[in-house]
Amino acid sequence: MVGGRFPNGQKITLMIRQGFLIHLKPDALAEYIRLHDAVPTDWPLLAEALRASGVMNQVIFEADPYVFVYAEVTRIDAYQRLRGAAIHQRWMKLMTPLMQALPDGEPDIQFMSAVSGISFDNAEGVTANPERHQEHE
Repeated sequence: MVGGRFPNGQKITLMIRQGFLIHLKPDALAEYIRLHDAVPTDWPLLAEALRASGVMNQVIFEADPYVFVYAEVTRIDAYQRLRGAAIHQRWMKLMTPLMQALPDGEPDIQFMSAVSGISFDNAEGVTANPERHQEHE
């Protein structure tokens, strides 16, 4: 986990931003969105596995037939850890048929590295914020 503690003992957790692009099959977007919208109510164990793996926030953007997933995580290996959870393996049995496959048969999911950014949340004004940390393995 990235972070530490303030001198008063209060916990500090720094978020790592990650993104990945998923290539969906034709006409799969509506089902993909429906299933993801149902996670909080129908898949509470998956929601807990996401949190336990270090995924704190996740937003999905669409440009059919692609979806871009933006996530804020507390661990660089959050999604790798999630893959080991039995509930995620059940989830992927629903997701995989919605995704285009690579030549090796795996879903077409491309993890992306941040290459540039701008931050407006400091007292001095705008600063460059390149999050060029470890590549996703």
